[in-house]
Amino acid sequence: MRVSRKLRSAIVVLAVSVPAGVLPVAASASGVDQLTLTEMHEDLTSIANPGRGWYMEVPSDSRSGFATLAAQGVNVSLMTVNLKSFTSSAISAAKLAEVRTAFAAARQHGISVVFRAAYDFSGKSKPEPTSLSRIESHIAQFAPVFAENEDLLLAIQAGFLGPWGEWHSSRFGDPPSLDAQRAVVEALAAAAPVSIPIQVRRPMFIRGILGGQTLRPDQAFDGSLASRLGYHDDCLASDQRDVGTYVDPQYTRTAELAWANNHLIATPFAAESCAMSSYSDAPNILNELEQLHAQTLNLDYYPGVIAKWRKSTWSGSNVFDTIARSLGYRFVGTGVGVASQAHAGGALRVRLDLQNKGFGNLLQRHDVEIVLTSGSQTYVAPVDVDPRSWRKEAGLLTYDWYFSLPSDLAAGQWTVSLALPSSYPALRSRPAFAIRLANVGTWMAGEGRNVLATVPISGVTGHKVARFAQISAAEAAALNVPTPTPTPTP
Repeated sequence: MRVSRKLRSAIVVLAVSVPAGVLPVAASASGVDQLTLTEMHEDLTSIANPGRGWYMEVPSDSRSGFATLAAQGVNVSLMTVNLKSFTSSAISAAKLAEVRTAFAAARQHGISVVFRAAYDFSGKSKPEPTSLSRIESHIAQFAPVFAENEDLLLAIQAGFLGPWGEWHSSRFGDPPSLDAQRAVVEALAAAAPVSIPIQVRRPMFIRGILGGQTLRPDQAFDGSLASRLGYHDDCLASDQRDVGTYVDPQYTRTAELAWANNHLIATPFAAESCAMSSYSDAPNILNELEQLHAQTLNLDYYPGVIAKWRKSTWSGSNVFDTIARSLGYRFVGTGVGVASQAHAGGALRVRLDLQNKGFGNLLQRHDVEIVLTSGSQTYVAPVDVDPRSWRKEAGLLTYDWYFSLPSDLAAGQWTVSLALPSSYPALRSRPAFAIRLANVGTWMAGEGRNVLATVPISGVTGHKVARFAQISAAEAAALNVPTPTPTPTP
């Protein structure tokens, strides 16, 4: 990797993000600020990171659907649950067991899930039960299943109303009445863990349910209903109104996309196309997916649109490949620096410059860790930062972190890695659910970590340090001052 002149002159303080080109200066930390700095290079392929990318539909009664997705490198599914047999009764124990079995298969194969239940998947008009209370009771039956699989759930699509659960041609209206919309959404919000977002079919439904409210930046991930409502467009870029998606008389398509660009900054958007149209031509489709913060698209539908993207280029790149690598978040390291000298019992400085180059932002909880390894020895230090804050709107982010080094570290070359595991205990050790930086030569697939650099660690400072942990710049400076050697008593 090439040494960056811009990075070479940087001296910055603990755990701060700074605008590109702005380099705050701190006092020297007795050698800890001397960095070996290198440029990182972007991997321009699509990275199979959790919670983003192409999806494919898998019915809950499919025996091999999730294995098929994994074999094709697809790690997001739309799990559909057909409730046509339960319009006048509770959902059977056998059906709930079927859904649990489907979640278990998704877990086994490293597949994240978008969930949708409905009473028809063939186009039948007015397929639902005759009462909203029946639908609400069905939703309540799913509550234990949602709780058991919180870690796999990317979103729950509101479903339940109309054919395919798409909120049209329903016995409760076309579109369903606001009372019916609120009944389903509020029942789902109560049944699902507060971390799980809910997607409705049109942005106007969000505005109606929220009484005209839209998501404020300070509400992101706060558990409020506004923070949990996204939408899915089941006729993406198919005509001016996307076949019913954008029909609010108070909003043009341009105004809808501007509204979405704000609201979807921290709520999920998913879509599939349903017809050929010039709206799906580049650059229009790329611009719209950017505004929509698009997380995931159906790989199977509409076949003609997918084929068009595969055959098209824009700005020298294949359109399909551009979409594939840009869906959701895409964290790219641009530069890294580690202390050029370190001592057991002293401190280690790690600087990282990164940027989110995806259409969207990270919406699921992940931890941030710096991992130090040499041979069979591994030390892990949690870092106090939420990667959901690494938004594309923030541009280039710069972080400086300092760590205490245990006194018993063996002298030698140590590898410094960045780990971004799932925050959920059942998935923490699963590399399939860890985030990979979109950089060349950094990913350790077996461990689910991103190698940043190697650092020579030698000698001891004399300080008795018990653990590898994040510390402040001032603490790092103190640790890197050797303790005096006691004078022997005559």
